Amino acid sequence: MNSSFELKQWESDFFNRKIFSFNYKSGLSMIKNFPVNSLIDIKLDARDYDAIDFVNRNSFEFIEGEICFKREVRDESYFSLNGQGLENYIATFEAIEELKLTVTGLYENSRFREPWFNVSERDSFYRKWIENAVLSKFDDCCLILKDRGRISGFVTIRLKSDVATIGLIGVPKPYQGQGVAKNLLELTFEYCKSRNIKTVSVATQLSNVSASKLYIKSGFTISDVFYWFYKKV
Repeated sequence: MNSSFELKQWESDFFNRKIFSFNYKSGLSMIKNFPVNSLIDIKLDARDYDAIDFVNRNSFEFIEGEICFKREVRDESYFSLNGQGLENYIATFEAIEELKLTVTGLYENSRFREPWFNVSERDSFYRKWIENAVLSKFDDCCLILKDRGRISGFVTIRLKSDVATIGLIGVPKPYQGQGVAKNLLELTFEYCKSRNIKTVSVATQLSNVSASKLYIKSGFTISDVFYWFYKKV
């Protein structure tokens, strides 16, 4: 196999098809044979015009833009714990089934969308993601907020050195527009502060204007912009 193509083993196994990531840095002019019967994805810096021109010439299809944000964690109070410890906001095994129901249908604008992935595949992907976050198998934890015993919002967090990356953040439709997402970010800052995390990063689709507005209003600044492309061979 050409070294420009890296098999994404977990996604290939999960979706039961060959999915490759295209490493264009190995030399754009050297690519001649793409792996057959596969889906190839590539994530490009929005300023890398040579690579964007290359994928356009080679019949890749634009999928979505991704905008990345960062914010420093300062030594201040972000979220009122109401006398509870932070551990009371960390989702446990008992919350998994409710979280799976919560994410179903929530990410309609995901890059895992039709015609490349059907709705069932997309929802299954996010159900597995949230389960793995609770079990600390990918993200390190999942924080949740509740309203009268029901989950009103969740956020998954992955820690590496002194940086925390938000994986999934979601608010069920009955609770949207009530400031829950803002509270989730503040809870995230409080959690990160307790673990001496210096920076929080998060990414969202360029088309998700409301999320971008929320992050900017919450003190995040733009760090990068990327484009996703797919090629079905």
